[in-house]
Amino acid sequence: MKTVNKLVINLSVITVAFSLLGCAIKVEETIYLGDVKVDAPIITPPTHLNINKEAGDITISPRFSILTETDEIISSTGGRYPHTLTFNDSIYYKAKSKNFQWKPYRYTAGLDLDFMLFNGISLFGGMNLSGGGDKNLLGGNIGIGLHTNNGNPNVRLDIGVTIQEYSFDALTIVRTRTSSYWGTTEFVSFFADMGKITNINPFATLTINSSYDSCFINWYVAGGYFIQNLLGYEPGSYSYQYFPFVPVFGSYTQVDKRSDLSAGFLYLNAGMAFDLGQHFRLVVSAKMVNELAITSNKVFLIMPSAQIDFLL
Repeated sequence: MKTVNKLVINLSVITVAFSLLGCAIKVEETIYLGDVKVDAPIITPPTHLNINKEAGDITISPRFSILTETDEIISSTGGRYPHTLTFNDSIYYKAKSKNFQWKPYRYTAGLDLDFMLFNGISLFGGMNLSGGGDKNLLGGNIGIGLHTNNGNPNVRLDIGVTIQEYSFDALTIVRTRTSSYWGTTEFVSFFADMGKITNINPFATLTINSSYDSCFINWYVAGGYFIQNLLGYEPGSYSYQYFPFVPVFGSYTQVDKRSDLSAGFLYLNAGMAFDLGQHFRLVVSAKMVNELAITSNKVFLIMPSAQIDFLL
């Protein structure tokens, strides 16, 4: 009987000790963004002209564009760390109020393919390589086109997505708060993240072009809207017990305040198409984009562009 009582007492003491210890352990981790730098091209939608095409025709289009201005695009992200970090009396860090910096790449070359599946429907896809920064970045596009056929002018609606690599350099700040039976402690960790991410971005364009059989020159104008996702963070939180079988032993909660950031561009593309023979066409244009989503000064940029349509 004494042995049983002793065992019960020991178990009770252990349970109370674990309860006191466990109830006191609570870890809360909050993740913030510091300053962020992104290198990436401005990826405009592909240019598809419907000039004297029939069902089954394939158009292969190598293209090249130049961004005339390469000024940085400045904005703010959600989840920015709001405080100042002090390392010693003379060294400190505070995230900028506009902590996002985008350096657009200047040059983009690509290759597009457009297949007229039926007289009113086309499928398209392509790839591109962008340069002018520290790294070359790959991308592509895929989508569907709905259009008139054998009209003058012809009208085409393109709906699709671009898939694009981005290079980023981001500071991440982690604030950890630990509450225990003996008090509360807090410390801040500082991380530098560098690498590449790939994002998928939707676009829609409407193109109107002339289609003269016997004319050396045809004109076109296109307009639309496209989005570029510039970060890959997804805000969220989760919480769990340290030891599920002892619910009072402590908990860990993480809150990620880092947010995504997407630029939105109004798009206008006007140009001329010059016939170079039965199966070749030179297309030159001035692409104009106006950023509306993340900048207060509404950035307006011009991109001279040229492509050659090979008609198969």
